[in-house]
Amino acid sequence: ELSAMATIAMDVDLALSMMLIGSVAFILTLFYLLNAKDPDIKRFSWGVLSGSICTFMGVRLGTAYNACWSYYVVGPAASPESQIKAFGALAIGWYLLLQFILAYWCGLLTGKHTPDFKSLVLNLKCWAVMLGVVTGSSSMSFFSLVQDYEKSNWIILYSMPLITFLVLSVIYAIGDSIRHHLATLDDHIDPFEEAFDRFSDETEDVVIGLAVSHVITQTLRFHLTGTLPAPTGANRPGTEVEVRDIVSLASSSLVYIVLFLAVEQCLPKSWSRLKKRFKMILANCVAFALFYSFTWFALIVLGLQGPSQGLLVALGVTWGGFAAMVLLDKLADLECTGPVFDQNLRMLVMPIATLIGFGWKGAFADAGVTIVQKVTLFPAPLEQAILAMILLLVILPAWRWYILPKVMYDYLKHAKKKTLLDAEGRTLEVILDEELDKCLDKLESIVVSYPSERHTHHKAIVLELERLRKISENIVQDAGLKC
Repeated sequence: ELSAMATIAMDVDLALSMMLIGSVAFILTLFYLLNAKDPDIKRFSWGVLSGSICTFMGVRLGTAYNACWSYYVVGPAASPESQIKAFGALAIGWYLLLQFILAYWCGLLTGKHTPDFKSLVLNLKCWAVMLGVVTGSSSMSFFSLVQDYEKSNWIILYSMPLITFLVLSVIYAIGDSIRHHLATLDDHIDPFEEAFDRFSDETEDVVIGLAVSHVITQTLRFHLTGTLPAPTGANRPGTEVEVRDIVSLASSSLVYIVLFLAVEQCLPKSWSRLKKRFKMILANCVAFALFYSFTWFALIVLGLQGPSQGLLVALGVTWGGFAAMVLLDKLADLECTGPVFDQNLRMLVMPIATLIGFGWKGAFADAGVTIVQKVTLFPAPLEQAILAMILLLVILPAWRWYILPKVMYDYLKHAKKKTLLDAEGRTLEVILDEELDKCLDKLESIVVSYPSERHTHHKAIVLELERLRKISENIVQDAGLKC
């Protein structure tokens, strides 16, 4: 007993030491990267930071809510069949909530459209990404539960990644058809309906990428150890992991990278949506393979458990991810590489955000377990959900106000030229088309009324063109400059 207490005390001391040194080094590393002179590294750093926060908060909130759902709705003694049904309903519920919130921000439910294009895009991106990751977390749990339930059937167990992909693709194809049908009821798709559909499509791709890659990693870990991990991804008690399993899992990331590059090169451009989904799945597979191999390394080789293990994994994958990001950019900057190769290298930055996000999610989950064990004001799942909501209330506004605008700057700058809105929500293109029709009608009437007075014709044309120019400038000043 004294030996066990000494081990716990040593783990606590190690965790505190790593937190003190690691947090300072982590923050200062961020300062260096976010203010790098290389524009690509600077842009990638902001993107990785934003993606990591989204992944961390979305998965943390989804995991906590799933635990509450399991405890209060399903019940601790529920049968596996009841758990599968309940978590399937939960995943569908998150998806419907996502559709409702995106439709609300687009003004499709109220009929009121905001003229502030920047605010519209940022709000859509904020909720689409955050709720997309939460929906992805619920889908991960659901399909992992199904895989665990059917683990005695090896055909279903090994084909579960394909089943996951097909089921989600069919569900989201139905959702896309419904959105398109509703948008075309008036025989016209306005910019707000287009934005709603676009961000919904992006979110569906995120969910498929997370759910399928998680099931693939679960299957591979079962193949290596002979024991299927828990639906959350945690090792089951009694799982035997050897060093060669760690090496094999980490090495699988190289296979995923090769497949990632092959998908980009081999699939035709006409399959752009399918190509995007395959790339997201493979990118997340890289992240999961590295994350769980490093977790095994900390557990088996270093003998760490609890918060010290979680913190070491989080810091390790963070610095490793940052180092990989800088290395990929340096390789892409070499003169001996071509533009296509450079583009493919930079695309490999995608999994870094997922890797870092899941690393810190694990660290905070371990810390939450420790707090819940010491503070028992409410049932453990509810306390975990409260901790997740406190983190969300602190982190989400800062991300939305200060980080997301920087990440979306180039997109906003490009998109505002196409979707500048007036006070009624009409685009610049629509307004100019309407005004041009008026202009042509007016000039036609002048020519008919004064057929021989060319000076009058010329003067009328100049006045109409000047009027169109002023209309365009007013819309740019009222809406475009807000970006």
